[in-house]
Amino acid sequence: FDRTGPYTTWPMDAVQSAMSAGLPNAAAQVSFSGSLTENLDNLEANGRGFFGWKNRWLESNNWKTSLGNPRVDLVAFGYHHPLMTLVDNDIVRQQIRDHRDKYLQTWNRSGVPARTYS
Repeated sequence: FDRTGPYTTWPMDAVQSAMSAGLPNAAAQVSFSGSLTENLDNLEANGRGFFGWKNRWLESNNWKTSLGNPRVDLVAFGYHHPLMTLVDNDIVRQQIRDHRDKYLQTWNRSGVPARTYS
């Protein structure tokens, strides 16, 4: 449970603190792999902590800077966080597809283009 804060509230708390301090373009980028999201969902579902872990992330969906950029931007990468240059191109594409699907299912955030890859 030592990672509860970073995965549940701390990033949004920091951004919200910057917003309260009058910083119009303060923001953060956070990376969540699909497999991390899956693990946290499983921990939550099995009563192993992380109850409501997505709530603050979802709350931040519409937070925007004065320039209209996301205040909390979730960075995408491979589902299992592979070193993409060390795996086959087919695996890279599958990792990206799987991550995008998990991202859309979990975060309900706009700005993610529809599937246009093969």
